Amino acid sequence: MPEATCRGLLAHGAAGRDAVIVEGVWKSFAAGGDLNTLRDWFGLPAIAVVNAAQFADCFLPPRPKVDALLLDGFTSHRQFLEMALRLEVLWGIPVLGGLPEMPVVRGVLDRLPAVANPAGSLCRRLGDALAESLDVPRFLALASSTPCEFSNSLGFDSMESGGVRGRNVAVALDECFTGPFPETIELLETMGSCCRGFSPLRQEHIPADVDCVVLGDCRLEAFAELLAVNHCFWRALRAFAAAGGAIYAEGASLPLLARTLEFADGRCLPMAGILPGRAVPVRPENVGEPVQIALGEGIPPLRCYRGDWTYQPNSQNSRAESLLWRTSTVCGSEASIHFAAQAAWLRPLLAAGDRVSLAASMR
Repeated sequence: MPEATCRGLLAHGAAGRDAVIVEGVWKSFAAGGDLNTLRDWFGLPAIAVVNAAQFADCFLPPRPKVDALLLDGFTSHRQFLEMALRLEVLWGIPVLGGLPEMPVVRGVLDRLPAVANPAGSLCRRLGDALAESLDVPRFLALASSTPCEFSNSLGFDSMESGGVRGRNVAVALDECFTGPFPETIELLETMGSCCRGFSPLRQEHIPADVDCVVLGDCRLEAFAELLAVNHCFWRALRAFAAAGGAIYAEGASLPLLARTLEFADGRCLPMAGILPGRAVPVRPENVGEPVQIALGEGIPPLRCYRGDWTYQPNSQNSRAESLLWRTSTVCGSEASIHFAAQAAWLRPLLAAGDRVSLAASMR
């Protein structure tokens, strides 16, 4: 995303908060950007989390270009003190604190679903462990060393409804459906829509009196078989689409609208059948790569990340070049789209006619 958009997203997310943490990696990967770029744009202090197991007695990895360090996975408080002293002397970078190994706690965290929040007791154990070594005054001094004041260039607060006020949007949210980007839901509500969560895993019907159903990205491989047997829900979704209701599905949720879901191991599961084709896995090396979807001359492209699955119109045809698929009331994207960073595309999703026409936004 361009600098202005990133600044707007940061400003919007930071509104009313005392502190902001920008989390990521210090090296570019196909699935995302580089923290160094954001650091340069925002002028933020940088803290690196370093694995204590990487440090042998006579070896140090290359010195990172950061303002402070946190140590992770040390075996004892004595080891923490020894490593902190050595790093501050040799690297000249302050060590603010760290977390010990805590194998039991980490084992619980590793088993948590991606969308599950850790229990409060677990968070307290982590906080108590960090508090034993954290140098709070130095941490607060570093956090406040660079004032971060940005105007909200996204214009969320001043965005006009554009005919979408009063629209009711049902958003799939449960342990399977991670939902669209949180800013997308917030933007919908700012524009006057009412968003209501529901669970395709547990419910047999979509919420009553909704104009649009949004199926954000999901953990398809883990829950495909459970979703496939919820025949009542798929029947209700087909009836909703047949009556002119709008459906938007993205990422791993797009295959749910196909006739069949075909796995690499040969398994084949029936799905909603709203789109007359099949869904197959994307090659692993292509998953997560940033892509641009061209929408026509003079129209800014959509920027997004490629998902795990691709939709094929039928079993004979090879995959089309476009990542977007649409019918009169259904629009699907094989990639997850950050609409809050491309808000011009969100308004048409909800602004058409008595019934929402998602497809109109992608024409």
